[in-house]
Amino acid sequence: PQAPTFQISNPTLTENVFVANPSATGQVPQTLSPHMPDVSVTEYNLFVEQKLNERMVATLGYAGEGGRHESVRLNGNQPNSIAAGTSPTGYNQRPLSYIGDVFAQYNIASSNSNELQAKLDTRLNGGGRILASYAWSRAFNIEDGDRFTLPDAYHTRLTYALAAWDRPNAFALSAVYPLPFGPGQRFANSSGYFTRLAVAGWQISGIYRAATGLPVSITQTSVLNTGSLGTAFAQKTCDPGSGFTRTKAEWFNKACFAQTAAFTAGVGGRAGVRNAPTNNLDIGFDKSFLLTEKQQLQFRAEAFNAFNHPQFSLPGSIAVSSTSLGAITGTSHSMRTMQLALRYSF
Repeated sequence: PQAPTFQISNPTLTENVFVANPSATGQVPQTLSPHMPDVSVTEYNLFVEQKLNERMVATLGYAGEGGRHESVRLNGNQPNSIAAGTSPTGYNQRPLSYIGDVFAQYNIASSNSNELQAKLDTRLNGGGRILASYAWSRAFNIEDGDRFTLPDAYHTRLTYALAAWDRPNAFALSAVYPLPFGPGQRFANSSGYFTRLAVAGWQISGIYRAATGLPVSITQTSVLNTGSLGTAFAQKTCDPGSGFTRTKAEWFNKACFAQTAAFTAGVGGRAGVRNAPTNNLDIGFDKSFLLTEKQQLQFRAEAFNAFNHPQFSLPGSIAVSSTSLGAITGTSHSMRTMQLALRYSF
């Protein structure tokens, strides 16, 4: 591998661009598989929609997806044996002995997801609307995109696990409701200037979300090989959701993950545990002022995480040897945030 540098003030002759027998020291070359089939994604779904009455529509259905020949990164020259006369703690003999690690791109991965979806759409008297939806799903893959290097290039299915975005349960409830105040409404229906200015035209809206927490991986020190590429995952030995008392200091059973023995890749550590569930409500109030036939002013007040619920979270990945293994160390959402906005349309 070579990385020539060129300068306008000191041009390089074409015949001198590449040198013979370049050193590979410190270089991590990149390559592609000689056989790269096209990535393919198959999507399939079936939905049934039923009108329950004049104001309510229910939808129920299934949506699935399967990916094939997805691109992943692996070490194309990963050690796979022991060099004669050595006693290493991991494989140290490479297929190509004259070079080190090699970033290699291969279209060999697969993924799948399956989801049951239900939705209820209700329109209220006075112009309001309520939309409730629920999804029950699972999503699996070998790698979350190609930005991570597989820990074992020779056994790529070892990392087949839940995808980073997997949420088995997700519920959302959104609503918008014009408040019944002002001319022609149920309350304060005077047509006076003050009523129209201060009372009429207010609307309340909100979105409530509740969902299962996202997966988190437990890593370990690599003892499979002496290569420097790839994240090694710990070995899962039991169900980390049972056999302990849950606290913020121990969100899952730490005893269920272990460092593997030499020459061994861990299984189950990728997406091995889950974050705390999401439980969040956002609320907004807004009012529109019609200034002229073509000009409008809108005032809006919003509160995000209106109930100020702490949304606890684990780190994105945790080393099995970490002293904070299992501990909640942060939050996935900010605490209550309020904002005021004024919008002029013309």
